[in-house]
Amino acid sequence: MTVEKIINRIKRDASETVKQIIKEAEEKAKGIIEEAKEEARGEAKKIIEDGRKQAENIRRIHVSRANQDAQRRIMNIKEEFIERCFARAVEKLQNLSGDEYKKIVATLIEKARRTLDGDIIAYISRDEDEEILKNYDIPVKGRIEA
Repeated sequence: MTVEKIINRIKRDASETVKQIIKEAEEKAKGIIEEAKEEARGEAKKIIEDGRKQAENIRRIHVSRANQDAQRRIMNIKEEFIERCFARAVEKLQNLSGDEYKKIVATLIEKARRTLDGDIIAYISRDEDEEILKNYDIPVKGRIEA
């Protein structure tokens, strides 16, 4: 073999080696890129799922607050209604004549005894209340203005 043939052979072998190294490097780079893409897809999925969970939690919090606000409003309306009813009942009781008043108070005392367990105490607002309560052996705790 001549020197020139040897040099050509070395060049050809070197060229093939370079091509092989480049091919292997490109394949390895493709693998690394694909692996990075797969990892990025996984992280993107996780970020999206975390975002969905946070959005759902926020939605639940808002719904819960709205329900609490609605319940509070309902309770306030009921309380206002009860106060109005009580005020009307007091007004009607104040306007009753003596006999009607005594009859209603006696009926209410009997209902209270059937409903409530234990001792009953009462506050009076009229003088005749004390007389009615004595008939039922109910102690007078004090006097209120009605």
